[in-house]
Amino acid sequence: MEVASRNGGIVTGIRASLSAVVTAGMLLAATVVPAAKAADERMQGWMLTRQGSASRAIEGLFTSSGVSEDARVHMMALTGRGAQRRVDYRFTTTTVSWGVDAWAQFHAGPVESPGCVAACTVPVGVPQNVWISSQGRAISSRVYIYAYDVADPELTIDTPGWTVKRFRPSMRWLSSTAGGDGVSAAHTSVGTYRGGQLAGGSFGSLAMAHLPCANRGYGTGTLSGGRRPWKMSCEVGAFEDLPRKTVWRVEADTVGWGYGTAPLIVVDFPPE
Repeated sequence: MEVASRNGGIVTGIRASLSAVVTAGMLLAATVVPAAKAADERMQGWMLTRQGSASRAIEGLFTSSGVSEDARVHMMALTGRGAQRRVDYRFTTTTVSWGVDAWAQFHAGPVESPGCVAACTVPVGVPQNVWISSQGRAISSRVYIYAYDVADPELTIDTPGWTVKRFRPSMRWLSSTAGGDGVSAAHTSVGTYRGGQLAGGSFGSLAMAHLPCANRGYGTGTLSGGRRPWKMSCEVGAFEDLPRKTVWRVEADTVGWGYGTAPLIVVDFPPE
């Protein structure tokens, strides 16, 4: 399970010889994952808006099944307008991806990782629950849910005072095999990684990055394209949002293996 936060996440990283691990990983992969993935026609989106002007807490549940190993769901809240538009981290910003297992990344906190019994044994085709939560705090933001390659979506809002509309989302990601010499299989990456880049949307975007060496490995990296560069290690990833068009870049020098086959994900802000 990957846990990332602006205040840092904790994952064990071990500096060691990885030749045997890399060899075993290469035997696992039958194909090379494309460099970047984005297919808007396979995406679905929901916008949750407050009724009236008062701030409100929000609690709910989004349930869907993955239809491919690339299936993923991302949710975030946006506050402000124009140059002041920002991700509202009072809402639990979350990314869940399927594959052989479902791996969740939380971006508000530090947030303690849930046990794998609850979140790590969900194969493609089995429904997965993603909680919608402002953690009991009233927010004045809009909440957006992005879903890619999912079937049978079901959205339940338990708190009153919210309306739901559909919107056309945009999200893309890079494979770890696109920026180094390695392989990806079963949501695990093995090998070296040197980074990559993705353009953000015209209205702003959120970038989430981690280095694929959290389980065993060493190296460092930097996420740039936002208000300031963010340093990364095998143990601690980075994320940043910017309310205008930019190019997000990860520069890295790592070797290792870790969970997660998309070390750079960019989620575009929708039009206001």
